[in-house]
Amino acid sequence: MKILIVDDEPDVVKVVRMSFEVQEPTWEAIAAYDGEEALEVFEKEQPELVLLDIMMPEMSGFDVLKELRRFSDVPVIMLTAKGNEIDKVMGLNLGADDYITKPFGHLELLARVKAVLRRGRGTPLTHEDPFTGSGVRVDFETRQVSVDGDRVSAAVPPRAQRGPGTDPRDAAGPSLGPRVHRRDRLHQGVHQPTA
Repeated sequence: MKILIVDDEPDVVKVVRMSFEVQEPTWEAIAAYDGEEALEVFEKEQPELVLLDIMMPEMSGFDVLKELRRFSDVPVIMLTAKGNEIDKVMGLNLGADDYITKPFGHLELLARVKAVLRRGRGTPLTHEDPFTGSGVRVDFETRQVSVDGDRVSAAVPPRAQRGPGTDPRDAAGPSLGPRVHRRDRLHQGVHQPTA
């Protein structure tokens, strides 16, 4: 197993390499320290997975990912200090398979790498494919959301079905009514409405 680590911080590369050496000694961790080098190393080494930092000089991780997706469907895990939702969504929409925010636990990193490799890679995720993570499943086709297998919301109409000038707070439509679920109750499987 060959994994390409792309990060402009040598210490991060060193720590990830050491983590793999200790936990998976048969894996080969190769490195690139900027976007252009990453593409060159990828072409030469043909790794089975890429850990890709977003914030790099000259060529961002997003740009590297766009280039990779022109000719490869290799699994890519975004590895970055940026943890806001927009960056995550952008990375996933560009074809990333997972997203880990620094600082990260080495056991979590290894588990995510193994999970991505287990899933393999067929066609890239589309807006119609279900999203699953941390016990939450969002099925975009049926517009259903569930936590640990329990449905937590009724079908939400797509944006296109809302009338012009509709208040965004009413986006769920009348079928949901005023139900709002606290995060701690969702994880407990208790789906009682709160005000």
